[in-house]
Amino acid sequence: MTIDPKIIVTTEGVGERSTLKGKRFCRPSFTPPTDFGHLAEDQRDMIRSWVKDITPRKKWSTIRKKAGFTGTLLAEDLISLLLNHGWLETEEKRTSQGWEKTWITFLYYEDLREKLGLVNRTTLQEQADNLEGEFRPILLCAADHLTAFGPETRLKRHGLLCSLDKWITEKRFGTKRDFSLFARGTTKAITSSEWDWLESNIDFEEVGISGHTPLLYIKLPSVVSTEEGALDLRLLPGQIGLTQQQILTITKINNPISCWRFVENLTSFERVVKNSASEEGIVWLPGFAPSWWQICIKHLLQLSATPVFIASDPDPAGLHIASQVGSLCAELGVDWSPWKMDPSFFSESSSLSMLTVHDKNLLRSFIASEHRHPDLLILADWIEKNGLKGEQELFL
Repeated sequence: MTIDPKIIVTTEGVGERSTLKGKRFCRPSFTPPTDFGHLAEDQRDMIRSWVKDITPRKKWSTIRKKAGFTGTLLAEDLISLLLNHGWLETEEKRTSQGWEKTWITFLYYEDLREKLGLVNRTTLQEQADNLEGEFRPILLCAADHLTAFGPETRLKRHGLLCSLDKWITEKRFGTKRDFSLFARGTTKAITSSEWDWLESNIDFEEVGISGHTPLLYIKLPSVVSTEEGALDLRLLPGQIGLTQQQILTITKINNPISCWRFVENLTSFERVVKNSASEEGIVWLPGFAPSWWQICIKHLLQLSATPVFIASDPDPAGLHIASQVGSLCAELGVDWSPWKMDPSFFSESSSLSMLTVHDKNLLRSFIASEHRHPDLLILADWIEKNGLKGEQELFL
């Protein structure tokens, strides 16, 4: 092994050469370690295999055995490289062939792991020990159980609770896949054990996650045609709940729909259904529209492209919700406008709430966005000036 001049070599108990007694240590004379440069993937893989467990002290014989006959020379070169850059020290014994390594001790174990793309467990533990965030009461049971997990699991599940808290704040509704997409960017990113943990601590229905096939609540005053025949939905008073599959089987809406009204708050939706004109189509809008809802609405608007009136809560989330659905309508060439979202409907109420930090962030992002409806800009301006928000069921 070539020893760099910056390496300190010390010996212990060394006698005459004929006795083969003694051992020596090779240690870097400097701290912190220096960058060892770019490594080929097979080199990185070999070093990763040495630092996967929690023990920084390794037997050289074990490393050599794992490397095999063809990998021993590579292992030797990598040990020398890491020694010369200050990442490890070696312990050697005297043999008839000279000095032979017996132990390898990694000096900056977690930093080396991180440099190789593995988790830095020290940093992970510090992050897990310093988690912040106050959760609403419905999430407290799950939050209280976080300390039972190791740092990596604790961080991941804390992140899920933070996403769920935001999901509730933004009044979202959807399936498990919708929440997974919201929380982690893909529909299957949450593991079965994580779902089990969430379900054992949280009532999904209360937080807007449907464990069953979601239903589109709708008043559809028409005879509808399917490939199997026709069905007169006017015979069913009030609203009904239809699955995505049932909506997509409709091939024609035979009676004219004068307009569509999409209403966010479920209580308000039921009131609007009760007081609506006979030819109006009324649809419940479950907060930020999940994918299944959008698929259903696109299908209905293609069958009956009449004007759409959108009513969501007069708050920053409601601005985004109305714009999101409005954009969907615009893509299909359907006229749309906000409905019952003018400040005159709620500004005198004594039940308005102050904006939260999250509300203010949502408001700023809405104001900075493109394709904003003029009526929504009026509402946004009022909310910004007054620092207040309302709930739809107060007046609708």
